[in-house]
Amino acid sequence: MPSLPVVHLKKERASDHPWIFHKMVQQPRRPLAFGTLVEIRSSTNAFVGRGIYHPRQTICLRLLTEDPAEELDQGFFRRRLAQAKQLREETL
Repeated sequence: MPSLPVVHLKKERASDHPWIFHKMVQQPRRPLAFGTLVEIRSSTNAFVGRGIYHPRQTICLRLLTEDPAEELDQGFFRRRLAQAKQLREETL
């Protein structure tokens, strides 16, 4: 997978919740479109995760993985959709 654009946080996260709010995010060096897959880094440049970027929303980043080895490729989304389907079949 090609390298993803990097988005930095202004300060350290205080929560493990997968939503990151706009006020915590530094403006990227170049404009990014809604729904861009990005790599998220802390203010000290430490890996935080990978997620979906929404520049004009209150919830600016939606974290998809915190595992640096997990790529956001077709296999990732197929696995996640299969897990969601299985959970719903077992629960409902």
